[in-house]
Amino acid sequence: MTDTLSQLQFPALPEGCELATFLDEATIQARLDELVVALDTQLAQWDQPVVLLGVLNGGMMLMTDVARRMKTPHCWGTVKLSRYGDDTSTDRPVQVKSWQTPDLVGKTVVVVDDILDTGRTLNWLVETLKQEHFPANVYSVVLLDKPSRREVPYTADAIGFKIPDLFAVGYGMDYQGFGRNWPYVGVVKPIGSPLEA
Repeated sequence: MTDTLSQLQFPALPEGCELATFLDEATIQARLDELVVALDTQLAQWDQPVVLLGVLNGGMMLMTDVARRMKTPHCWGTVKLSRYGDDTSTDRPVQVKSWQTPDLVGKTVVVVDDILDTGRTLNWLVETLKQEHFPANVYSVVLLDKPSRREVPYTADAIGFKIPDLFAVGYGMDYQGFGRNWPYVGVVKPIGSPLEA
């Protein structure tokens, strides 16, 4: 990853930190092959029209890669959400910044997001879908799960990889607006420290 960074104008990292590769492209793509086989199997059992619902901006790389692999016919939708309020608050309400979906009543909605950490936003989205849009089923897919940060008891239906409590960048996730286009995932960590398993 050092070579990649040397070729880019990348924002300065916090003092004493470095960017290290956490997941390479081949590892991510191989795991997605497995996840989508399981997803197609589940969707066939439900036998309902399917909507892939990508959470902007971070979930779009994952959504497109999942969509390309799916054998199940489907259409797309997107939502953009944010948490607002005091930066130290763990109970900030969710703000809907954009909601672009087809009719979801009676359909299977596959929510696709980059990372599950506190669980508050994804839990809110799934509950809002169920209570206000009346899908037949809701299934959530995340690339990364950071269980050490969980604040509500929410678990995604399909998880790519578990990640320690480190800041992730790449494959849809950004650091100060940069890195979303990387096909791999890096983490910001203290210089010289090992990556936790």
